Amino acid sequence: MVQVAGAVAIGDLDNDLKPDIITVTSCNTPSSSFNKSYVKVFWNDGFGNFTKSSYKLELKNAQSVKVLLGDLNNDGFLDPVFVISNLGNIIILANKGKNLENNPIFQSTVTINGEAYNPSLLNVSPKKVLLEDLDRDGDLDLLSLSSNGQAVSVYANKGDMRLYQGDTNGVGKNYYYLSDNFVDFAVGDINKDALSDIVLLGNNEYAKAILSDDGVFTTSFVVQAPSGATRIMIGILVATPGRIWPRFPRHLSKRLFISMAMLVA
Repeated sequence: MVQVAGAVAIGDLDNDLKPDIITVTSCNTPSSSFNKSYVKVFWNDGFGNFTKSSYKLELKNAQSVKVLLGDLNNDGFLDPVFVISNLGNIIILANKGKNLENNPIFQSTVTINGEAYNPSLLNVSPKKVLLEDLDRDGDLDLLSLSSNGQAVSVYANKGDMRLYQGDTNGVGKNYYYLSDNFVDFAVGDINKDALSDIVLLGNNEYAKAILSDDGVFTTSFVVQAPSGATRIMIGILVATPGRIWPRFPRHLSKRLFISMAMLVA
């Protein structure tokens, strides 16, 4: 029996101001020797019509692959990042646009100071990966939640796709052990200090926030989420958006509903 899974991301891969589509299709069979994933790219003509390129990248023995897009070397092109959970790898390819055959140019190595460098991270056991400029230096850093949900690793990017283990200042520890098995995490400025903070979702419906102090995550607090009361509030928001607080803008109440729904989902 063949099981098919996949992932998709949207982004302007050829820098023509038209969002393209990149997909990953995984074919899994009872015999692991036949497990593989294929990466394909679909070009957008600007009117919602997509043309599949003949490019097809095979990721051997890869299952449950996720894909992210981000410009990791500030060259104007979005680079694909593949999270391969079963192999414990994060494969990073440098995007150099597309060639005359209308195929994307994805490279596994980049040249830095005359030497080839492979930016991929192997044997890091990721459950989920995020790209975020943690230290506000203009380039995307990488965060990884471990497969067991017990650690967050930070890899600082200095703008050339070389990811340094350590905090975003390049020193100190590169991982943060957690007190629970967390199932998901997100990044955002939750205390309005212009720094990116980490919010983790626990198994028993609570969120733990790790606050950033100039790129070094040291302080944390826990937000308990009472399941019954929260779900009741969500039901009210669905029925009467914008009426619980008459002066609360309707579009903001919808955003609040979405955020709360994600917290307890």
